[in-house]
Amino acid sequence: MFHWTQPSPRCTQWLNNYQMDHRHPTNHVIHCFGIPLIYISLMGLLNLLLWKGYGLGNIGLLGVVLFYVIHDTKASLILIPCMLLGSWISSHLTWTVSAAIFMLSWIAQILGHRVYDQNNPSTYKSLVYLLVAPLYLIDPWIWDRPSRSTS
Repeated sequence: MFHWTQPSPRCTQWLNNYQMDHRHPTNHVIHCFGIPLIYISLMGLLNLLLWKGYGLGNIGLLGVVLFYVIHDTKASLILIPCMLLGSWISSHLTWTVSAAIFMLSWIAQILGHRVYDQNNPSTYKSLVYLLVAPLYLIDPWIWDRPSRSTS
């Protein structure tokens, strides 16, 4: 049964699948930097595109917040302030800096998978893993378990 203090069953499955693709500690460190940098740079780029005076990144952020509140309410209490901070940081970047950070971060992530985990990024399977990745980074901090079950 769904309870706010536990991730949804579907989210738990996504996290387990994501963990299977991210076993090497060096690749995990790369993701600790790459995922926030991708978010910040993507927000910077999307907010250059306006709809009724609002940046598309900020509009999309509402949907992302809803996703986290539904699937992992406890994690959303950490992620939402972090996303707001990242959005604020992104508003101070030029489009060229945002584009460079975006490309370099993705290159680092893909190389981390190829060199260390010897697999493809989870996002090759499904784009939902773009939203699962931040949950995976904070998961050990909020749940009292050493690792997720892979069964």
